[in-house]
Amino acid sequence: MKMLDIISSGGGDGERNSPACNRHRKDCTPIQESNHSQAMGIFKPHKKLVQQRLTVEVLFENAFPASDPGTLEQLKELSSRRRAIESINQNSFVTDAVAREMSGGLTSRCEQNIQKVETYLPLLGHFIHHVNIVCENPKMVRWISDLKIRWSSAFTSSSFFHLNGPKLYQINNLHLELSMILSVLGGLLRNRALEVLSKGIFSTICLHSQKAAGVYQHLALDVLPCLQPALAPERPPEAVIGVSAATALVCLAEAQAVSVRKAEQKGNTGGLLAKLHYGVCEFLNEAIHTLHSATKQCKDISSFNGGWGCFTLIRGQGYNPCYGENSVGSAATLMGPATPNSN
Repeated sequence: MKMLDIISSGGGDGERNSPACNRHRKDCTPIQESNHSQAMGIFKPHKKLVQQRLTVEVLFENAFPASDPGTLEQLKELSSRRRAIESINQNSFVTDAVAREMSGGLTSRCEQNIQKVETYLPLLGHFIHHVNIVCENPKMVRWISDLKIRWSSAFTSSSFFHLNGPKLYQINNLHLELSMILSVLGGLLRNRALEVLSKGIFSTICLHSQKAAGVYQHLALDVLPCLQPALAPERPPEAVIGVSAATALVCLAEAQAVSVRKAEQKGNTGGLLAKLHYGVCEFLNEAIHTLHSATKQCKDISSFNGGWGCFTLIRGQGYNPCYGENSVGSAATLMGPATPNSN
């Protein structure tokens, strides 16, 4: 069963428009002009990769009764595939050679983890489909609760009160389990983009950033809206629509930032680079507005942690803001101070 088609969206070679950013914001914060307001630059990722979520063991065969051996085997397979995801953030004693063999030749641990998630997703989707068919069964709520699904969040800060580890949220909804798994996939795709950044394979970096944006967009538009009425007051930030929408915009900003570097290596200067930088800043500005709205729905959201790592401006060149299309580069000053071109 094919769970979903992840559609790459936006972030490519200067294209600003995308489904994840479905409107051009008219209420963006005004930006002050400066002598070097049309800053150009190079982007690099934070050294820390995107933080992943922690979860506990779930045994489907212990919570759901199986009427026949075939059903029992399917439930055990579901538990086995999820166990592979549970191991993502645990210390692994599997050697690189064994991990490569188990994954069919994949050498990157990040790619191996992506494969684990993509293997579990169709099975989970198939299971949810059959649960929905018999959802009128009064015992279904208890069976789902007996799974004792718990997740931490990548968008919460450490707390003094959680001495034994990160805060874990009780998940009594299989669709919310699906949303957490998709959030894990989105984070892994972003991490894979950062992995290959040093190799300068721009097309691969953009592809993974765009796929991540597609995953978060799918969450914000298709998965989470129907969940909102059934969610408990205390929910992980990943269950808030605005968090996924903001993360999709950050992913698109990352993809476009890579396009900036690609354009610079091709020798493009002036107006084109200014427009590309302006697009990055628009994505990030809208992400900030979206996240600000989301924080009103979930008190646990923190924007200062590993879940939000993105590209930052580290070098600048000055361009005269008085000449036509070059003036669009003024928004680049949002990302950091620009320094004059020494030439």
